[in-house]
Amino acid sequence: MNQTGKKILIASIVAVPIATIIVGLVLVFTPIGMHTTPFYSATFNKARWYTAHQGKTSEEIGKKQAQCIRGAMYGDLKNRFLRPGARRARVIELIGKPDFGSEGVKDGNKCQRWNLGFCSGFKIDLDSLNVCFDKADRVSDVFRLQH
Repeated sequence: MNQTGKKILIASIVAVPIATIIVGLVLVFTPIGMHTTPFYSATFNKARWYTAHQGKTSEEIGKKQAQCIRGAMYGDLKNRFLRPGARRARVIELIGKPDFGSEGVKDGNKCQRWNLGFCSGFKIDLDSLNVCFDKADRVSDVFRLQH
């Protein structure tokens, strides 16, 4: 094997594992960032929450949902306002009636859902804010779900 062939072989032996590691890191950490980052980027603003999904046409509403206006407020809303023990009436006063009619159940508690928009991943799946209430109508759990 000549000198050039040896250099190419050594470069290949070194480059392939490094490239594999880089690609692996990108594949592992990019979905995580795409999945969580948009939900902790804005403080809760009641007026913006209410107007985030309003529009004159379904196209206008769709564009707003793709901007993830509500989704950006999720973290602040959950951490400051939707704390365990908060009353259902206060939650409704703050963010309005649930956007979805059906209630789910988690750990025996009824849960209601609000539309956050198309926020995570490639923005093709709807994300929702889910708030569960115990028998005393107090917040028992708050979580986000990608549909």
